[in-house]
Amino acid sequence: MQQPVKATNNSLIAGFLLVISLLLVLAGVGLVYLRAMNQTISHIVEENNERTRLVTEMYIAARERPIQLHGILGEPDPFARDELAQRFHELAGLFRRAREKLLKMPLSPLEQSLLQQQGVHTARASQAQEAVLDLAMAERKDEAERLLLSRAIPVQNLATLRLRQLLDEQIRSGRAAAGQAHEQYHLARNLMLASALAAMLLAGLIAVVVIRRQGKLLLRLREGEREARVMLANIPLPIWFKDTGSRIVWCNAGFEKIAGKSLNLLSGKGEGDIWGRVEGLKNDLEDQKALETGQTRREDRRLAKPDGQQGHYIIARTPIPVRAPDGDGGWKGVLCVAQDLTTLEHMNELLEQANQELQAQKTALDEHAIVSITDTAGNITYVNEKFCDISGYSLRELIGQNHRIVNSGLHPPEFFQTMWETLMSGQVWHGEIRDRRRDGSFYWLNSSIVPFLDLDGKPTQYIAIHTDISARKRMEASLQDINVELQRRVDERTEALSRAMQQLEGDISERTRSQALLQQQYQQLESLHHKLQEAQSQLLQSEKLASIGQLAAGVAHEINNPIGYVHSNLGTLENYLRDLFTLIGRYEAAEAALPSEAPERGELDELRRKLDLPYLREDIPQLMNESKEGISRVRKIVQDLKDFSRLDSSPDWQRANLHQGLDSTLNIVHNEIKYRADVVKEYGEIPEIECLPSQLNQVFMNLLVNAAHAMEGPRGTITLRSGMSQSENEVWLEVADTGKGIPAAIRDRIFDPFFTTKPVGQGTGLGLSLAYGIIQKHHGRFNVESEVGKGTTFRITLPIQQPSSSAHE
Repeated sequence: MQQPVKATNNSLIAGFLLVISLLLVLAGVGLVYLRAMNQTISHIVEENNERTRLVTEMYIAARERPIQLHGILGEPDPFARDELAQRFHELAGLFRRAREKLLKMPLSPLEQSLLQQQGVHTARASQAQEAVLDLAMAERKDEAERLLLSRAIPVQNLATLRLRQLLDEQIRSGRAAAGQAHEQYHLARNLMLASALAAMLLAGLIAVVVIRRQGKLLLRLREGEREARVMLANIPLPIWFKDTGSRIVWCNAGFEKIAGKSLNLLSGKGEGDIWGRVEGLKNDLEDQKALETGQTRREDRRLAKPDGQQGHYIIARTPIPVRAPDGDGGWKGVLCVAQDLTTLEHMNELLEQANQELQAQKTALDEHAIVSITDTAGNITYVNEKFCDISGYSLRELIGQNHRIVNSGLHPPEFFQTMWETLMSGQVWHGEIRDRRRDGSFYWLNSSIVPFLDLDGKPTQYIAIHTDISARKRMEASLQDINVELQRRVDERTEALSRAMQQLEGDISERTRSQALLQQQYQQLESLHHKLQEAQSQLLQSEKLASIGQLAAGVAHEINNPIGYVHSNLGTLENYLRDLFTLIGRYEAAEAALPSEAPERGELDELRRKLDLPYLREDIPQLMNESKEGISRVRKIVQDLKDFSRLDSSPDWQRANLHQGLDSTLNIVHNEIKYRADVVKEYGEIPEIECLPSQLNQVFMNLLVNAAHAMEGPRGTITLRSGMSQSENEVWLEVADTGKGIPAAIRDRIFDPFFTTKPVGQGTGLGLSLAYGIIQKHHGRFNVESEVGKGTTFRITLPIQQPSSSAHE
């Protein structure tokens, strides 16, 4: 009896132990499964959060770059523009780093396609934005604004649209992954409940482990939600969240700005408390439609802000589910995002106003002047009524004809060659020209021809504005005949007076001879004293300039060598890259011949996706072009520095181009001028002259620096002109400014040594004195015209050929 009972007990114990063992195995399997599921969910959450963060950074950077360009166009301070430009380039780096990180993460085929499309649009947008920035930095704000509206913003909107689609795709894939993880969680929970029915203790231990794991996961989810709220709060677009009752729960700073209230005052309120009862009801109705359909609804609204101003917005309302949209959890509320179109509308209004002003100016111009427009070949595309009246041709006879139809044959081919060279260089041509009417008679015009340039600086058409000066020309011819007759009569009277004066002079010559001798001796002594002072000051300044010239030439020589290495290496690198891309293209062609199931083809596709090869093909040539352009600019500055110092040229008299010397000097003193004035060049046709180029460069530098220092208050203008004298054996140069001018009381003293109007320590008083001495040495002349409050003009007149005795001194 006892042995069967003992056997039974042993069997029960063995069975219990077996059940316990089985339960422990089941619990262990469930625990391992829960651990793996927890790691999977954590990985999904972290990966989705990281991808969302990277896309959001790219979206913010892409949206902020046009805003920075708007700020640069509207900023008058050049230093502030430089800071905005630096931020503009930093955003490009931030965008590029985020994109590279995103490419290294696993992406779906749709996400890869959207990212590739975004890369193409972003490359085009970056190129257009860089062109806008260059135009803005060059003070061509109107062209920059037109380029921004016509090219940069539309392409940028395409890129941001792809980013929004990529973000929506990531949210969808994240929801799908969360749903799958949710199903796995239910399976594990059922397994644990089955095990808990037989072993509550083991179930309790497992429950503790699960709760701890879930607590950590919940903490991570809350941290992710907090990070998402921070990112949404920093997005410049207005964003707010409403519950199912259309009451505001949360909003960012952008919405607080347009609402005029903080989140504390807006929480629990409806949109009717902000925009008014009527608009509030419309918006609440849109919320309910979004909740009913489960789809994002977009609307175009004009809303009145609390300050009374009306804003234009595109509002997107997206329902947010409690859990996956295909579940039964219902909806949390509606997330609203608004895009402000008020600024774009204002820019369109300004553009329309500018068009109206241009039309009014065209009408006024047609009423006042003779106007014609031709293409680059000289064929007439437009004339006004005044042109038809003076030429005798009808509009139908002129349109499509070459402008040679009114050529009078008076002017030589060189005249028109000079005119075309000026226009093809992008400069305005001014001159007087004689044309022929249809009836064969002639008329004179004072013409100004303006080239219209494209983005590459090449002329696309020419507009000519003429003034009829035929009457003036006839009057000039009559005056010339009268002058000849008057000159003949004056010569006759002068000859008679000369005979009388000769007799009178013979009587008084002896009396004045002794007095003249004494006066001559006194003037010689005074002249020698003045020349001694000038020679001393010129010697001091010449020694200083020689030291500066030697230093400048040495620096230019030392810089030229490494620049040559870099320029040569860039050219070689560009050829290497071109060969490398050619080789990659051949590899891609060869790759197409591989079987689709070949493992090498999959590895090549993955490598091409990670490297983003199409983006590199567009970005690398652009980077090489920018580097070569920068090296060329440095070489140009170094060459101008060498030209200015002239240490590598002969110190003797030589023939030189004054325009080249003036341009190189202008490049040297550019830093003194760029923040004070704009430089306008109105060069005429002048030949090379015999001179000492380095000394004339010193004269140009003194005049340009003085003109820049004369600017007070708003930004001024420095105009450089040149031309031939009427005798055609002299040339002249003018430096005109719109500065404060020179008072008449001190105008006669400006060429005196050591005379200066600048504060102590800012001027030696030798600049104009030395310049005057240099011009006198060149047998030239200095003329000064100035008006207080309007500006000053210095004119230098120099002979083309120096006297033989001076050229050998």
